[in-house]
Amino acid sequence: MKQAEKYTTRDKIMQAAEVLFMKKGFKATTIRTIAKEAKVNIALINYHFKSKEELYKELILIKSTMLSSKLDEIVKDNSLNGGEKLDKLIHTYAEFIYSNPNIARFLVSEMTMESEVARWIIKRYISKIFGKIMLIIKQAYDDGFIRSDIDISVLLPSIMGSIVINVVAFPMLQILFKKKPDELFKSKKRVEEIKDVIFNGIKK
Repeated sequence: MKQAEKYTTRDKIMQAAEVLFMKKGFKATTIRTIAKEAKVNIALINYHFKSKEELYKELILIKSTMLSSKLDEIVKDNSLNGGEKLDKLIHTYAEFIYSNPNIARFLVSEMTMESEVARWIIKRYISKIFGKIMLIIKQAYDDGFIRSDIDISVLLPSIMGSIVINVVAFPMLQILFKKKPDELFKSKKRVEEIKDVIFNGIKK
């Protein structure tokens, strides 16, 4: 098998697995259904990933690394003050969530059920990502951008949740407001509006 063909097959399997994991959850998704979705045989999946667990972990690793590296850039950018970093954080996080809506829905679903999968994700990846976000929020607080009466531990889920809810509740929002997907949450204007709501509530 040629190297290019290996990557193509691997990508097909990853894409199919992402769709099914996010739609059905980890437990309900099987190697057989992934093979059917990817239009490959089960042996090929076992060749590339050995098990459903390994495939799942590879998928989460790729997605979390994408976000984590972008957060690292913000944390290490000494040319920005705390308020500017917080601004960039909101845009970066929104861009990631809106580009990966299935991830947001999946995480909310798994965490609601308090599954083993959710606990593994939190310990292995989410805790590290949230740690970097907290560094940014703390700098914004220390730089005097955030009001002193605000508990910054409450601020983190408030910021993240206000972005995630736009994706998770999209079907409901689309019906209620009778708008197209781009008008609801994918436009830059929408992100700016969310940021303004957050900033107006926390700024001194």
